[in-house]
Amino acid sequence: MRTKKNVLAAFILAAAHLSLVSSVQAATYVFTSHTFSNCATTGQSGPTQASCRTAYSTTWDGNDSYFTVTGGIQSWTVPANGTYTIRAIGAGGAGAAGGNGASMTGTFTLTQGSILKLLVGQTGVTVGSGDYRYGGGGGSFVATSANVAIIVGGGGGGSGITSPSYVSSNGGDGSNNPSPANSNGGAAGTGSSGCGGQGQGGAGFNNNGTGVPASQAFTNGGTGGTGGSDQCPGTIGGTPYGGFGGGGAGGNGGGAGGGYYGGTGGNNTATGSSYPPGTGGGSYNSGTSQTNTAASNRNTAGSITITLVAETLPDTTPPTFTSADTFNSPENQTSVATIIASESATITIYGGEDQAKFSISKLTDSSTALS
Repeated sequence: MRTKKNVLAAFILAAAHLSLVSSVQAATYVFTSHTFSNCATTGQSGPTQASCRTAYSTTWDGNDSYFTVTGGIQSWTVPANGTYTIRAIGAGGAGAAGGNGASMTGTFTLTQGSILKLLVGQTGVTVGSGDYRYGGGGGSFVATSANVAIIVGGGGGGSGITSPSYVSSNGGDGSNNPSPANSNGGAAGTGSSGCGGQGQGGAGFNNNGTGVPASQAFTNGGTGGTGGSDQCPGTIGGTPYGGFGGGGAGGNGGGAGGGYYGGTGGNNTATGSSYPPGTGGGSYNSGTSQTNTAASNRNTAGSITITLVAETLPDTTPPTFTSADTFNSPENQTSVATIIASESATITIYGGEDQAKFSISKLTDSSTALS
């Protein structure tokens, strides 16, 4: 009966030491919603960490564990398990007749501690004096740290040359029709060489655009394109770079938009008093509850807005368990008792005041750890 008393004490103490082991942790920092921007940066290259910290001034962007910027691409650490909406808006193409970016919105389940890579598209560069040429807008990209696309808003195409002698139709808008099968770069426009030249193709998620030097894919850094030597930058007043995010450089024909796939540059061939603009870049959306439209942002940078909809909170409900409360244990023999927890738990068993007179074996099954 002495042994029986000790075993009973062990299981009574087990109840006091049953503790919940939950895989869901509290949020690492307070977060409700944030719009990631170009941080007041323009042109073919993206922002620096310093410029974004100045632009944001949140409670978390100053901590390298939560936010960094490398090569213009912003890396953000998800603060909590939960449901989020993400809206990615590609940059508009350069010029009053530049195309609009695409606005892509979806709902996503994100995991605490995972890192998202964010590239916010920038509008193309406008150059000239009297005669103006325009680069294409960059796409806005959200991807995992392993470069798997989550959502992409395509950039708008740049306007064709404008001057007292030339007008341009509107550049192509970034496509708001998700195209998961195509992540290629776009083609440059056609036509003869000469000062001005054709517009460059925009870059896609995985492949550069066409042109020398070409616009760069997201996976290659996303730099906007640079006009070729045939564009005579000294003569036309500068280089009409494509916007960061894979925008194609402009020429007489407009530069194309970057995106999940790249748009096509405008031709260096006039039709009457007009050179063609660039077309917009493609988009992608892997979320649920999608809303995909054209933005209204000609000649304007893109943005990425992330909003926490519902946090998956830690489970604070104590687990329950059942066990054999008494049993007879003959001396020098092994007896078995069972403890069943209602969920994953750590259970500590103490032997009581007479624990030296018997031993309790430690067992572990697929759901409960005994120690």
